[in-house]
Amino acid sequence: MGRWIGLVLLAVMLAVSAFAQDAAGAADRFNRLQAEVEAAKADLAAASDTSDVSAARLILQEGRVELQDLQRSFRASKSQLEVDLGVLGPAPENGQEPEAVADLRRTYADRIAEYDRLNVLASALMQQIDTTLENSAQQLRDAFLSSLLYRAPPPYLPAELSAASSQLSEKLASGQAWLSGGTQNEAGAPQSSWTLLWVLVGSVVIIFLINVPIKDRVAAQLWRQLPRREITPAGPSAIALTRTSTRIVLAAISVFAAHRLSLEIGLVADTYRSTLDQIARAVFLLLCANAISRGLFAPDNEHWRTFKMSNATAKGAHFAALSVATLFAIDQVLVALIGRGDFGALLRLETLVAAIVFGIVMITLYRRLQQIRESIEDSASLETTGPASPKGGTRKAVAQLLLLLPALVMVAASLLGYAALSRWVFEKAAYFALFLGYAYLLRKFLGSWTLLAVERITFGKTRNEVPADDIIGFWTRFSVDILIAIGALPIILAIFGMEWTEIRTLALNFMSGFSIGSISVSPSNLIYGLLLVIAILMITRLAQRVLENRILPKTRLNPGIRNSLKTLVGYAGLLFAFFTGVSALGFNLSNLAIIAGALSVGIGFGLQSIVNNFVSGLILLFERPIKIDDWVITASGEGRVKKINVRSTEIETFDRCSIIVPNSELISSSVQNWTYKDDTARVIVPVGVSYDSDPEQVREVLLTCAQNHPQILEDPEPFVYFADFADSSLNLELRAFIRDANNSLLVRNDLRFKIFSALKKAGIEIPFPQRDIHIRSTVKGAPETGLE
Repeated sequence: MGRWIGLVLLAVMLAVSAFAQDAAGAADRFNRLQAEVEAAKADLAAASDTSDVSAARLILQEGRVELQDLQRSFRASKSQLEVDLGVLGPAPENGQEPEAVADLRRTYADRIAEYDRLNVLASALMQQIDTTLENSAQQLRDAFLSSLLYRAPPPYLPAELSAASSQLSEKLASGQAWLSGGTQNEAGAPQSSWTLLWVLVGSVVIIFLINVPIKDRVAAQLWRQLPRREITPAGPSAIALTRTSTRIVLAAISVFAAHRLSLEIGLVADTYRSTLDQIARAVFLLLCANAISRGLFAPDNEHWRTFKMSNATAKGAHFAALSVATLFAIDQVLVALIGRGDFGALLRLETLVAAIVFGIVMITLYRRLQQIRESIEDSASLETTGPASPKGGTRKAVAQLLLLLPALVMVAASLLGYAALSRWVFEKAAYFALFLGYAYLLRKFLGSWTLLAVERITFGKTRNEVPADDIIGFWTRFSVDILIAIGALPIILAIFGMEWTEIRTLALNFMSGFSIGSISVSPSNLIYGLLLVIAILMITRLAQRVLENRILPKTRLNPGIRNSLKTLVGYAGLLFAFFTGVSALGFNLSNLAIIAGALSVGIGFGLQSIVNNFVSGLILLFERPIKIDDWVITASGEGRVKKINVRSTEIETFDRCSIIVPNSELISSSVQNWTYKDDTARVIVPVGVSYDSDPEQVREVLLTCAQNHPQILEDPEPFVYFADFADSSLNLELRAFIRDANNSLLVRNDLRFKIFSALKKAGIEIPFPQRDIHIRSTVKGAPETGLE
C-alpha cells in the first residue's frame, strides 16, 4: 500500500514540476512581450510621419493578440492546478498530514498565486496597449482630417494662376531635358531620348498584345465556346464574372510586365520611380474599368448581359463608364507628372479643372439616363396603367446621389480652396465605383449559383420559373447578400482611408462578441453555427432524395413505409442540426436540459395541443394506421392521404381540395380506411324493378353484368341480395368485390350503364314511384266542389 502511495506522490510531483516549467515559460513570454510593447510605445512617441505610426501600431496589435492568448493559457493552467489541488482534499484542521503532501499543497498554492499575479500584470499591460492604440488612432485621425480639410488660396486667383504657370514651365523644362538626353541613368551614363521612345513603344506593345490577341485566345477557351442561349438562370452571371476576372488578371500581368521592363532597363531613376508607379496604376485602373463595364453591360452580346436593357442602352452605358474611367486615368497621369509632394498651385489648378470636367460629364450622364428612363416609362404606359412603383423613386434618388453628389462636392471644394478634399472625393469615388461594380458581379454569380445548388438539393432539379414570392430564393439571396456585405465592408473601409490595423481591430472586437452572464455571444460562432445548420439540413435533404429516388425503390417496401423512413430521416437531421447549431454557439446542452425542465409546466399547458399532435404524428409514422395514398374517411372529410407532417396530415379530396387534419384527430377518433391492409373493396349497386318482373331473371341479368366486368373478382363471387318489397318496386342489390378500391366509383358507374342496357334488352321495367289516389263521394248536403 505504501508503495502505491509513493508512486502516486511521485507522479504528482512530476506533474507539479511540469507546471513549474510552464509557469516559468509563461513568465518569460510575458516579459518578452512586455519589452516589445514598451519598445513599440517608444517608437510611437518618436514617430515623425503616419507610416512610422502605422508600423508601431501594427506591433501593438500583434502584441495584443498574443497577450490575449497568453491570458487564456494562464486561466487554463490555473484551472488545472485548482483541480489537482482539489484532489488532495481539504487540509486537516489539526495540521497533521504527511510532509510530502503539505509541501505539495504549498507548491500548488504558490503556482496558483503566480498565475494570478501574471494575469493581473497581463490585464494591466492590455489596458496600456488599448490606451496607446486609442491615442495613436486619434492622432492619425486628427492628422488625416487636418490634411484633408486644409484650405489653400483658390487656384483661380491671379497670384495662384501665376504660380501655377511658373510651376508648369519648370515641369516642361525638366521633361524636355529628359527627352533630349540631358539626364543620366542609374549607371551615370547619358540618357538618350530614343531609349525612352523604345521603352514606351515596348510597354504599349506588351499591354496591347496581352489585352487584345492573348485575351481573345483565352476568351475562345473560356467563354466563347459556351452556347449562346441561356441554359440556366446562373449562366449569364457566371460568364460575366469569368470575363471580368480574366480581363483583370490579364491587365495586371500586362501592366506589371511593362512596368518591370521600364525598371530593368534603368531608364527611370529613383526620383521618377513613384511617378512611373502612379502611371502604371492609372493604366491598370482604366483596363479594370473596361473589364468591369463589359461584364456588367455586355455591349457585344446580349445573352451575357446581367441587366435587362436594349443593345443601344448597353452600348451607351459602356461608353459612358469608359469615358469616365478614361477621364480619371488622364487625371491620375497628370497628377503623377505634376507630383504629389504638396498641393502646389499647379496641382490645385489641375484638381479644379478635373472637378469641373467631371461635374459636366456626370450631369450629362444623368440627363441621358433620365431620358432613357422616361422613354422606358412612356413605352410601358402604352401596355399597362396604374400608379408608379415606389422602387422607381428610390432608384432615381440613388442615381442622383451616386452621379451628382461626388461631382458637386468636388467642384464646391475646389472653388473654396479645399483641393485635398476634392482630390480625395474624386479618387475614392472612382475606386469605390470599380469595387462596387465587381462586387455586384460577384453577388449575382454567388446568388445565382447558390440558389441553383439549393434548388437541386431541395427539388432535385432547377426551376426555370421562380415565383416572385419564393421563400427559398429570397432567403438564399439574402444570405448571400449578408455574406458579401460582411466581406466587402473591410475593403470599403480601406478604400476610404482606414488603415488595416484599425480594420483588424474592429474585426477582432466584432468577432470576439459580448457576454450575457456565463454565455458568450460571438458573431463568428453565430455565422459558424448558421452555416453548420444550413449544411446539415442540405445534407439531410440530399439523403432524403437519395433514399426516395435510388435506395427505397430497389426494396419491396410499400410507399407508406418509404415515406415514413424518409420523414424520420428528416426529423433526425433536423434535431441533429438544432443541437449541433446550439453547441456551435457555445451554449451548454446541460443548460438546455435545465431550461426544458423549467418550461415543462408551460409546455404541458400552453403547448399541449402541439405536443399532442407531434406525438400523434410519430404514432402515425410508426404504427401506420394510415399511409400515403390511403383512401380515408374522417370526421373532417373524405379523400386521399397526401402527406403526413409533424403536426398535421394533408388529405386531398376528390374535388382537389386539401384538408389539413390535426394528427391527434386521426389517433383519437375513428377513421375509415378503404386501403388499410389491401386494395380490394366491395361495391354495391342497388336496382329496383317492377312487380311484374321475375326476380330470378333479374338476378341472372345482374350476375351476368358483374361477371363480364374485368375489375370484378371471381372469388368472392358476385352476389345478388333481395333487399325489400318497396312501394313501387322490388329492390335488389348487386354486391361484388373489385381488385382496387380506387376504381370503385368507375366500376359502379360502368355497372349501372350495363345493367340499364341489359334490363331494357330483357324487357324488364324499372318503375318510377307510383301513387294511387282514391276520391270519396260527397256527403249529402255538402256544397258542390266541381269534381266528378
